[in-house]
Amino acid sequence: NANIIASIGVIQIYKNDLNSSKRWFDKALALDKSNALSLYGIAGLHKRFGFAHRYKISQLAAKKAGPPKGILHPLIKSALD
Repeated sequence: NANIIASIGVIQIYKNDLNSSKRWFDKALALDKSNALSLYGIAGLHKRFGFAHRYKISQLAAKKAGPPKGILHPLIKSALD
């Protein structure tokens, strides 16, 4: 299930392993290209690291996917704006 895999990505953010979280989000998106939790997770990472152009693109894709379901780290919540 893509949402379970994306949740592992969120756990990796809580562990401050941001590279690993990105890999888990990518794995979830390989199963479900519209997995909102992964899309918001990636958008949050882009925002955190100041990738303004990538953030705009990833946030737009996340909004199209709908609201994320599951555990939401503050980094992910920041992309909900």
